[in-house]
Formats: sequence, C-alpha cells, structure tokens
Amino acid sequence: MEYSNLNQKILRSEHRIRFSECDAFGHMNNALYLSHFIETRTAQLRDTHGFDAFEQGKTTGRNWVVQDTRIRYFFPAQLNKLVTTETRLLEFDRNTLRPEGLMYDYTTGRLHALVWFRLSYVDLERGRPARHEPEFLSLVESLLDDSPELERDDFEKRIKQIQSEGRAPVAIAS
Repeated sequence: MEYSNLNQKILRSEHRIRFSECDAFGHMNNALYLSHFIETRTAQLRDTHGFDAFEQGKTTGRNWVVQDTRIRYFFPAQLNKLVTTETRLLEFDRNTLRPEGLMYDYTTGRLHALVWFRLSYVDLERGRPARHEPEFLSLVESLLDDSPELERDDFEKRIKQIQSEGRAPVAIAS
C-alpha cells in the first residue's frame, strides 16, 4: 500500500459543533468528545495519508479498540462554533497506539479539550490482542511526532506544557 504526506505528523481539520452534539446548555456533550476525536483522527489519516482503518480491518481481520483514555475539558465547545481538531501520534508499540487530540476554537485558539487515548490492536474473530503488521509499523514510525520538547509520558505535565504555551487556562474555568 502506498501512503502519502508522511512528513505531516500533526493533522488538523475543522468541524462545526452541531445541534445533535449539544446538551441543554448549547455545549458539546462531554460524552461525545471522545467519539469526535476518534472519528476525526480516522478521517484525518484517511484524507491526509491514504490510510483507511476500516479497510485495514476488512483486509487483515484486525482493528483497534479503545483501551483507555485521559481527557481534560477546559472550555465548552458551543453550538455552531467552528473548532479545529489537531491530532498526533505520541507513541506506539507492537500492538498499541497512543494518539493525542486537542480541540480548540477556530477563531480565538481557546482550548476546549485535550485527550490521550490508547488503542489496542485486536484480532476481530478471536477478540484477542494482535501484533501490528510490519508494513503498518513502518507507517506509524514515519507518523510519530518525535519532537524532543513534546511531553508524552505524563498527562498532567502535558497540560502544564500546553498552559505554558498560552494555549490553555492555568485554572479550569468555573
């Protein structure tokens, strides 16, 4: 399989917050953030690099499931607001991936949320962990954001790093 734009490690796309995604206050429902980040990362990989996770699943009989998540909400994403979602790959091994997602206001840059999630690669028929194929490992190795200054080990330290860059409030808004 031939992939494209492999030098592009940080992926960005825009999304307008829809009515069906909002709670009674006109804020994006907290339960939908994770779904948004996963759907967005999947679409970004398909549109930017030509990698389709669903085709991968059909071809190999394997795909990814969410193993765990860490999410921090800063400011609510509001109805009809345009947001930018930025994703990158923080780490991977033979059977897991750990992407990061940031959602921020398209106009102001105000950060709405930060998420880290760990995805486990599983054999869909057996429901057991599986190893990534060598071809896929070479793809993810080229997509890894290996910036030395990027905090990738401690979620709370990553929040502080983003705050020090002025991208997030120092204290969560009340």
